[in-house]
Amino acid sequence: MNYWPIIIISAIIWAIIWGIATNKVIQNKGYEENWFLWGFLFSFIAFIVACTKPSKTIDYMSEADRVDLIKKYKDLMDSGAISEEDYLEKKEEIIHGDKQNNNLEKSNRLLRQTIFEIIKSGKDGVFEHKIYTDVPKQYNYEEIEIELENMIENREIDYVDGRFVINPNIK
Repeated sequence: MNYWPIIIISAIIWAIIWGIATNKVIQNKGYEENWFLWGFLFSFIAFIVACTKPSKTIDYMSEADRVDLIKKYKDLMDSGAISEEDYLEKKEEIIHGDKQNNNLEKSNRLLRQTIFEIIKSGKDGVFEHKIYTDVPKQYNYEEIEIELENMIENREIDYVDGRFVINPNIK
């Protein structure tokens, strides 16, 4: 019986898996390079090399590296290469973490604002199902539920007689 086709297909699948894994490691470390081909051709060796590369993401930078990076951006601002707004944005990003966290916080603020608007639209508050049906579909049930719980815990809204209402003490 001829096993060559099975061996070749298995080798290609094996190489694809190593290519994807190697490329994912490189992306997670903050590099924009595509290492799929390296992983495909050299499998485990490319994966080890990718794992040993230093991370370029801000989360893994030392305090001294963060200070140096902020100084570099300050020099760029002073020379006119970037605006003060860009400098302040980069400084915040370096101090408080990566863009993903900032985007998540922005998304949570938008969800919170959307929930407030939905509750305000009802004269005497709104029933829970209205919130779940009116919030944009980009948010899942769990995200909405967590945000509602946070808003109740922070006393921004109340749950009275089966309805969500804005806390009258919140301006």
